Amino acid sequence: MIPDNIKEQLIKWEQMGKNYSPTFNWTDLNDIAVKCGNKPFNLGCGDCRKQLLEYLLAVIKDGSSK
Repeated sequence: MIPDNIKEQLIKWEQMGKNYSPTFNWTDLNDIAVKCGNKPFNLGCGDCRKQLLEYLLAVIKDGSSK
């Protein structure tokens, strides 16, 4: 459900210590999170965008992002 290129970017972000803001189409990421069963994130909030990335990483690690 999460495209491979996004998976790779999220894993790289995690490996780099999560200390920078990656460049994503946040609306697309939010749509992916909703399709994975989560409620939409507030994209106007920096902490909420980080929570969105953390959520998607958890989905990848859980193995439910086929």
